[in-house]
Amino acid sequence: MAGIDALSGRRGAIVDAVIVLAGEWEKQCPKVARLLRDDFESCLTACDLPSAHRRRLNSTNMLERVMRELKRRTRVISIFPNRASCQRLIGARLAELLEQWETEECRYIAMDALDETQQIKQLSA
Repeated sequence: MAGIDALSGRRGAIVDAVIVLAGEWEKQCPKVARLLRDDFESCLTACDLPSAHRRRLNSTNMLERVMRELKRRTRVISIFPNRASCQRLIGARLAELLEQWETEECRYIAMDALDETQQIKQLSA
């Protein structure tokens, strides 16, 4: 990720490098090469974000913590009467987590920086 972070201002150079990489993989894995050519640019969305956001998104810690919490909650019950009851429990816990994230004082990803970046891009366009 550090390499992509360093090239964040050079989106075209990254795409060109991936096209070359896809050519190298064409014989061994044609499906991978096609995916790289067709869909790689959508993976560069993180390059458009402010550096503070990219640093936070580089880690899966938040997602891993949520999954541990869901696993802990479902292990307590161990046997659910049906699939819907499990989905209700998980959905309720995810709703609680969302509410916590929206109301907490110190946010993991502050969207203010993203709003400022978008305003600057609109002014410069």
